[in-house]
Amino acid sequence: MNEKDYKFSDLVYVRPDYTAIQNRINELTEQIKEAKEYKTIRDVILKSNEIQIEQSYAENVACIRMYQDCTNTFYEEESLKNSEEATYLDWNKLSKALIDSPFVGQIEEEFGVQYITLLKNKIQLFEEGKDLIVKSQALEMKYQQLKASLKFEIDGKVVGEAELLKYYESLNREQRKKAVEERYKVYINHKDEFEDILNQLVDLRIEIAKANGFDSYLDYMNLEKGRVGYGEKELTGFCDQVKEVLVPFCTKLNEAKKRRLGLTELKIYDNSILFADGNPEPKGSNKELFEAARKMYHELSKEAGEFFDLMLAHEMIDAEPSQNKVAGMGFCADIAKIKMPFVFGNFNGTISDVTVLTHEIGHAFQMYASMQKQSLIQYNVAVNDMAEVPSKTMEQFAYPFAEYFFGEDADKFRFMHLSNVMEEICSYCMIHEYETYLYNTPEATSKERALEYANVYKRYMPDYDFGELEDYIEQGAMLYGNMGIYMFPRYLISYSLSNMCALEFKQKMIENPKEAWEDYSKLCSAGGSLGYPELLHTAGLSLAYEEGVVTRVTKRAQEILEEYMEKELI
Repeated sequence: MNEKDYKFSDLVYVRPDYTAIQNRINELTEQIKEAKEYKTIRDVILKSNEIQIEQSYAENVACIRMYQDCTNTFYEEESLKNSEEATYLDWNKLSKALIDSPFVGQIEEEFGVQYITLLKNKIQLFEEGKDLIVKSQALEMKYQQLKASLKFEIDGKVVGEAELLKYYESLNREQRKKAVEERYKVYINHKDEFEDILNQLVDLRIEIAKANGFDSYLDYMNLEKGRVGYGEKELTGFCDQVKEVLVPFCTKLNEAKKRRLGLTELKIYDNSILFADGNPEPKGSNKELFEAARKMYHELSKEAGEFFDLMLAHEMIDAEPSQNKVAGMGFCADIAKIKMPFVFGNFNGTISDVTVLTHEIGHAFQMYASMQKQSLIQYNVAVNDMAEVPSKTMEQFAYPFAEYFFGEDADKFRFMHLSNVMEEICSYCMIHEYETYLYNTPEATSKERALEYANVYKRYMPDYDFGELEDYIEQGAMLYGNMGIYMFPRYLISYSLSNMCALEFKQKMIENPKEAWEDYSKLCSAGGSLGYPELLHTAGLSLAYEEGVVTRVTKRAQEILEEYMEKELI
C-alpha cells in the first residue's frame, strides 16, 4: 500500500491471531519480572503498545466496515468474533507486573502517572466476568442490527430510520405526527425483542460489576469512564443544577416556539421543528457541504485546514446516506497504525448533517493531534467526560462560518443550534437520571421501566404533551429507540458536561481567537495523558459539576437566545 496515496477502502483487513497475541503478552510479562534495568521495562511497554496498535487496527477497520453496511454479514461476524476474542485476552498479569516493578517510578516519569492509573483501573474492571462481558457485547450488537434493520412506511414508500427522521422536521404537522407515530408503532411491533435485550443487558451489567467486586454497576461504570475523584454525588448534583437552571429556561424557549409556530400547545411530534417556515437546511449537495467545511477549516486555522485536506485525500470520512447504516449516529475511530482517524455519519439533508460533521471532525482533530504527539495508544483518546469536549467545542467554533453551510439561514442555524444545546444538556441529564433508576431497581418489570422513562422525560422536558401517542410511549417506544441506553451506558452525561466546556471555549474564541485555538490545540494534543480535572486545568476550563457552574457558564448563551426571542416580538 502506498503510504501517501492510500484510501480507507485500500486498508487490508486480516483477523488478528489472538492466540499468538496472548503468547506474546505472556512472554513480555516474564521479561518484566526478570528485568534488571529500566531499559527492559521500557522496551516491553513499547512492544506491548505495538501489539495493541496492530490489534486495534484490524478491529477498528472491521467495525467501521460493519457500520458502513449493517447487512454485511462478514464484517458483522468478524466484529463479534474480534470483540469476544479481545475480551478474553489477559493483559492483567502484564499490567500487574508493571505496577509491581521496582522501576514504576521511572515508568511514571517517562510515560506519565496516568499510564499506571489506567493499568490499575483495567485490572479492577476486567479481572473477572469475561464470559458476562462477551454476552453483553453480543446483545449490544444484536440491538444495533435490529435497530438498523427496521423499515418504516411513509408517503407510500418504505424508508430506513435515517430517512424517516427527516419527516420529523416537516412543515406539515400531520405529517410530523404520522412520522413519529410510524416510528413508535414499528418499535412497539418489535417490543418483545427490545424488552428481552434490555432485560438481559441490565442483569448482565450488574453481574459484571459484582464479579469485579463493585457493590453498584453505577460505581463500576464511573471507573470505566475514567471518573476518578468524582462520581454519583457530583453527577447527581450537576443534574440537579440543570433541572433548576436550564429546564425553566427551556420552557421559555418552548413558549417562544409555540408563538413562532402558531400553536396553543406543543405535542411530542413538534419537538424537532423550530420555525414556521422550516428549519434551516444545508444549502447544496453533499459535495458542496464538504467544500464549505473545507473552506471553514482553512479559515479556522492552518492546522485544521491541513488536517481536513488529509481526511478528504485519504477518504477517511464516510457520511453518505444509506438505508443500511444505523440512523441517528455518528462516530470517530482512531486507526493508530496509520495515525489517522475515521469519521462515520449518515446524512439525511437536515441541520444534523452539519452538526454531526463538525462534531465528529472535532473528535478526529483531537485524535490526530494526540496520535502525532503521544507515544502510547492509551493516550489517543481522553477519558469519556473529556473526550466529548473537542467535538462539542468544534460545533461552537463553526458558528462564525454558518453562512457557508446555510446561506441566508445562518442566523436561524445559530439560534437553533444554541437552543438545541440547552435542550440537549437537559435530555442527556434525563438519560443519566433514568439509568440511575434502571440499575438501582433491577427488579422493575418491563412495563415499570417504560413508564418510568416517560415520567423522567416529563421532568426534564415538561412542555411536550404526549397526546394521542402516549400509549406508545408508555409501552416503551421512546425507550427502545434510545441507542445510548442499550449501547453506551453511563456515557451520555459526558455530552452535558462537555457542553459546559464548549460554551466556555466559545466565549474564549470571541474574546481572544488566537489564545482560544492554542488552548484547544493543547487540549487535543494532550489526548488521554492526564485525568479529567488535570486536562481541564491545561485549557483553563471549569469543572462542570461544581456548584454554580451551570448558571455561570450558560449565562451568556441564555442572553443571546433571549435577545433573539425579543427581536421576534418587535
